[in-house]
Amino acid sequence: MENFSFRIQDVFRLLIPGNILLVVIILIYGYDKLLIHLINFKDFENIILLVFIMVSVLTGYIIDMTSSLCEKVIYSVMKKPSYHFLNETKFVKFFSSPYKSKDVFLKEVQSVFKYKLKKNKNFDNKEESTKFFNHCNRLKEQHKDQKKYEKLNSYFYSKILSRNITIMLVFALLLGSINNFSWSYFMIGILLILLSMYRWLKLSFNYTRQVFIICENIN
Repeated sequence: MENFSFRIQDVFRLLIPGNILLVVIILIYGYDKLLIHLINFKDFENIILLVFIMVSVLTGYIIDMTSSLCEKVIYSVMKKPSYHFLNETKFVKFFSSPYKSKDVFLKEVQSVFKYKLKKNKNFDNKEESTKFFNHCNRLKEQHKDQKKYEKLNSYFYSKILSRNITIMLVFALLLGSINNFSWSYFMIGILLILLSMYRWLKLSFNYTRQVFIICENIN
């Protein structure tokens, strides 16, 4: 089951973003020439498909590395979702769906979990809030509700995909602008990047929220 999950994660992390960006590059830099070459090598369709998949994975790997670095930069500026939940900041209401059964967020969360907090534990400190979330992230493995766990995994894979799609769009915008700059193309690209980034952050916040919700039900 773990190996199966890992393969799904690879598809979301690498193959889909890499495949899309590779197709965009082909469309921008020479679809007609590529089509002529494919006709000449029509007897090697399986090899061409294999090469395309390999290049897609390599491209996706570059996207994934870049998006991971960008995520660290973003969170160093605005801090991680766990910090915002534990301190009820404005980012929670902006990026996260509200609780259906609660009007408050997780400021009293330390009284819910089996986590022994010291009196001087301060969630205003981003390192402490990160440690607490990491503890909850490990604790969630004890949860037996399959539906909630599947929902959590859905948020996780969607978050990874949205993160990498955002960076893929940045690459596509840069490549398209270099090849043939157009203000309309540029503005559409910026809009798509902003929408994708919003979805990425929203899914990140909802993933964090779902981890906390699952842990609340562990006694």
